[in-house]
Amino acid sequence: MPHISRLSIPKSDFPTLIDVLNLNESDFRKLLEAIREATSALSRLQLETQLAPSLEAPRHKLQDILRLFITLYRVQWEANMSTQRFVDAVIEAIQRNPEQSLASVGDKWDTYRHRLQALMQFDEPLGIIAKVAELTSASAQTLHDARIITDIRPVFKSDPSEAPAAALILHDLVITYHDDDRLKTFHVTLEDNDIQILRTLLDRAEAKGKTLRSMLVGAQVAVVEESLS
Repeated sequence: MPHISRLSIPKSDFPTLIDVLNLNESDFRKLLEAIREATSALSRLQLETQLAPSLEAPRHKLQDILRLFITLYRVQWEANMSTQRFVDAVIEAIQRNPEQSLASVGDKWDTYRHRLQALMQFDEPLGIIAKVAELTSASAQTLHDARIITDIRPVFKSDPSEAPAAALILHDLVITYHDDDRLKTFHVTLEDNDIQILRTLLDRAEAKGKTLRSMLVGAQVAVVEESLS
């Protein structure tokens, strides 16, 4: 795994990080307790749903907080850094940030460090969710959307003013997928028998999924059911 000697915090994430570290003591404890009790969450959406009733933060702020810290867990995992070293790297990144006024921080550095250490101790659920997200995104391409456009294509005689001699019914399968940070699209033309082939394959994949899910449940292994896109 790569080693990170100098961590940078994106400008867009910096306000969220500082807001969390500057929470009053009561709100920060509520956040920790809510995360601690949400061990069954296996996706960011599940975690967000479980945390929302316990916290007073607006939903969009909670989304920003979870997105940020799941990303921090992923970075720590990829860098193979201990929690202490990673927290030190985050503190150094905050200190280097040109938007951070040291005068406004004063003696808060110890508080920041302790709060980051507390937030980076949740192997469940945050660490697990981060690893699930990493494994999902490790695929070269992931599906974003799919649709099928069905149309008629007439076959004209040599004289196009005459009625068509025949017609084809064709289906245009349009797949939109994620390729790294970009969306790409490709088209595949299908005939009716091609649809049957796809249906057979999809039915078989669904049956295999049900079999594997049953095996995992029997082994008491949680199954991630939600999309992470």
